[in-house]
Formats: sequence, C-alpha cells, structure tokens
Amino acid sequence: MKTFTLLLLSFLCLNLSAQDTIRITKSDSMHIGTDNFYLKALQEHIKLHSNLYKEKEVVYVKKEGLIAYSLPDSVLGKKIILLSKNDINKTLKKLKQFNFINFEGVHIGHQESYLHISVTQCIERKKS
Repeated sequence: MKTFTLLLLSFLCLNLSAQDTIRITKSDSMHIGTDNFYLKALQEHIKLHSNLYKEKEVVYVKKEGLIAYSLPDSVLGKKIILLSKNDINKTLKKLKQFNFINFEGVHIGHQESYLHISVTQCIERKKS
C-alpha cells in the first residue's frame, strides 16, 4: 500500500524547483531535533524565495521524518500548514495546484550544519 501511495504521489506531483541548502551556524545547531532548527531554516528559505511567497498567505510543509510538529502557526506573516501524505492528496483535490516544502536531510558539521529543503509543485492531472 505504501508503494502505491508513493507512486500515486509521484504521478500527481511534479518537483519543478531546485533544492536549497540552508546553512545553520553552530549556535543554531544546538537546537537540532527541535522546532528552532527547522524554524530557522524555514525562515531563511522564505526570505531567500520571497518572490515565490510574496502573494501567498499560506505555506504548506510536508510533515515527515524529524520535522517538529510544534512549528508555529505562522512564520514571517505566512500561515504554516503541515501536510501528511493523505493531506497532500486532499489539498490537491481542493486547490488543483499548490506547492509544499519538504525538509529532506540534515548534515551536521563541527562548526555549522546544513538542512536540505525542496519545493514540490503539485498539479492535478486530468484522467484521459
């Protein structure tokens, strides 16, 4: 069933943008595994891509892996909505097209750490 869900998501969603790598300094790295680490990365990502989020009031984030469920309700004036795999399908049916943020991996170094973030654009495909 998991394989089917993943295949279904891959057919429904297209990753149309590049991956970002957000650098977190040693002082911020102390909070790895907490919402502060992901919150800082999310803030930096939104600032870096301000043109992408300028018109949007809602930012969708895929809740998988180590993502803290205690992220705040809003970041930089944008409402944050955490989405499970099922929520992604429901949101796609409702909106027909949207983007979500996916935290993909953490590299922990001695002086600084890196968090990989990608933006996935989902577009509903019509059955033919």
